[in-house]
Amino acid sequence: MPIKIICSSIRLSLLEARKKKTIFLEKITEEINLQQVKILNGRAETFGKGADYREKYDIALSRAVARLNVLSEYCLPLVRVGGLLVAQKGRSYKEEIDKDLKIVQLLGGELIGVENVRIPFINQERYFLVIKKIKDTPSKYPRKEGLPQKRPL
Repeated sequence: MPIKIICSSIRLSLLEARKKKTIFLEKITEEINLQQVKILNGRAETFGKGADYREKYDIALSRAVARLNVLSEYCLPLVRVGGLLVAQKGRSYKEEIDKDLKIVQLLGGELIGVENVRIPFINQERYFLVIKKIKDTPSKYPRKEGLPQKRPL
């Protein structure tokens, strides 16, 4: 949402699995009168299979919700070829890149950069992994709900 506030001309879709958080996002969007914001309630695995959402987005931004291999399976199916996945990571990002880069490539991505960001007021560092989608994600991905987390690639 902060990006939408700063750059009001973009169209924004927010995907949230928990209904309680979806309701909160809807309320905030209405309260501050944000236009062209779509709030989606559901799992990335489901939306990544749907024709209305698969490979339709220019950019997917993700907070640090899972390891890179799992996060890539959630997000890359939603990004169009030529688009970007920007994944927020903590200090262990180098280890994740070493272990999971082949999975990123399998899913159609290529790591093109890592940006170090210091978070104001909490004095912590985060790393944004910038992954370019260079080819279509194979149709068998994402797998069924829960599988990416339970049995990572």
